[in-house]
Amino acid sequence: MFSHIGLLALVWGLILVGSVSLFGIGPSFADTASVLTKGLFEFKVDNHVYFNTTNKYNRQGNPEPLATNFNIRIDGSVFDLSAFVPFTGPDPNLGSTATSFEWELQRHIFQLSYGVTDRLSLGVRIPWVQVKNNVKFSFDNSGANVGVGGTKSAANPCGFIPTAFGGVAADTAAAQQCLKDLGFKPLRTYQKSGFEDVEVGGRYQFYRSEHFRTAFTGGIRLPTGKVDDEENFADGAFGTGAWGVLLRLNQDFMRIPEGVMKRLGFPSPGAFIVNTTVRYDLILPSTKRLRVTSFAAPLGGVFADVKRDIGDTVQAEISPSLGVLKGVVIGGMYQYTHKFKDHHDCPAAVNGLGTCGDLAIATDFDAHIFVARISFTTLPWVVDGKFPLPIVVALSYRDRFAGNNNLWVSRYVGFNFTMYVQ
Repeated sequence: MFSHIGLLALVWGLILVGSVSLFGIGPSFADTASVLTKGLFEFKVDNHVYFNTTNKYNRQGNPEPLATNFNIRIDGSVFDLSAFVPFTGPDPNLGSTATSFEWELQRHIFQLSYGVTDRLSLGVRIPWVQVKNNVKFSFDNSGANVGVGGTKSAANPCGFIPTAFGGVAADTAAAQQCLKDLGFKPLRTYQKSGFEDVEVGGRYQFYRSEHFRTAFTGGIRLPTGKVDDEENFADGAFGTGAWGVLLRLNQDFMRIPEGVMKRLGFPSPGAFIVNTTVRYDLILPSTKRLRVTSFAAPLGGVFADVKRDIGDTVQAEISPSLGVLKGVVIGGMYQYTHKFKDHHDCPAAVNGLGTCGDLAIATDFDAHIFVARISFTTLPWVVDGKFPLPIVVALSYRDRFAGNNNLWVSRYVGFNFTMYVQ
């Protein structure tokens, strides 16, 4: 009952919208090559409050609604309705869907670091996320000549039948039931909170001079975040489900007087620091139960344990910071990200379906991000002996102003609190 082209068009439209990982709208951090002094603890909390997200970048890099692929006409391009043509005429159809997604998102990142030596710091980063996808879904059966109410079978799981033979024109409830018959969850508002992937690692500062320093940062990303639900097109993933190796090269060019402000990366009034950081995230191979589409099976295909190699990610950023007043620093950041395409190896039982390679469609992307930031620190007063506790508070604005391949259009306001304890 299913058209080959229509099946792939709809399934991949749904998958690309429904399985967008929240990793794709993750946080961005201005970085430095600084390390903590021996015995110093750093406790940091970042809170990111996102503007409600309704759009994504398409393959050409143009914004479009997140639920674009759900707004389709259910006709012969989706299902093979050719058997009904003698009774419906050349255009058998059930009507059209109308869907919108609006994501609400808050992310809270807790980070604890410790200076093992004056050159080496170790740390852990624990992100917690709260999300809600406000889903609106309806079905318009205007002009429909095919309905539901027929006998359901493997070839016709929704029970399609021409209205001329007693088929009842599908409404919103019938469309939701058809999704269930096809093995998917109904399209409805989704809400969830939980941990994203936790990161642990360390930074070693292997060179420093009066105006330049460089450090290597390495770590591991643990697959602690909830992965995408293959049966729910309205959810979002909190993690990849795969282990990752994190590699970073941090470099600072500085004009800052010697002292604790320089070591921790906070320019005094009139001083500045320019950081460049290159990141490479190596994602290790893993196995995940995925839905592999089939030309012969109902919409959405069959489940299989698929060996996958999620595409690695490379980032390059530049981040200048300038001291403007005592304890006040302003800064900005530009960051470019490229994610490579995923690769999949399906088991022999489903290789004959011929669509395993299509799992990698639009899994690569490019992103461009800008961040503006202002921070205040008590460090100058601590150095002068006039304040007991070294803390930092900061306000930032982040805008992903360009991207492609279903990456979300996203902006947030960030609030940061950092405290240092000996």
